[in-house]
Amino acid sequence: MKTDPKIDHGFYITGCILIAAATCYLLFVRLTGIHLLSYYPPCAFHRLTGFYCPGCGGTRAVKALFHGKIITSFLFHPFVPYVGLWQARR
Repeated sequence: MKTDPKIDHGFYITGCILIAAATCYLLFVRLTGIHLLSYYPPCAFHRLTGFYCPGCGGTRAVKALFHGKIITSFLFHPFVPYVGLWQARR
C-alpha cells in the first residue's frame, strides 16, 4: 500500500513531539511529585445534570489507559482502547 510521504512525515513529526511532551511530563512528575493530570477542569454538563457526557467518559478512559487499566478504560468509554490498539497495529 503506497502512502503519501508528506502525510507520513507529518505523523512522524507529531509522534516525536508527543514523545518529547510525555517525557517532559514524566520528568516533571518525577522531580516535583506534582501530577498535573489530576487537575482536570470540571465538566459543565456533569456539574449541571449529574450525568457524565461522552467527553467525560473519554477523558476518564484516557486517564485510566495511561495508568495501565485497560478494562476500566473500556468501561468508561469503549472507543478509547480500540483507537489505542488500532494505532499500535499501524
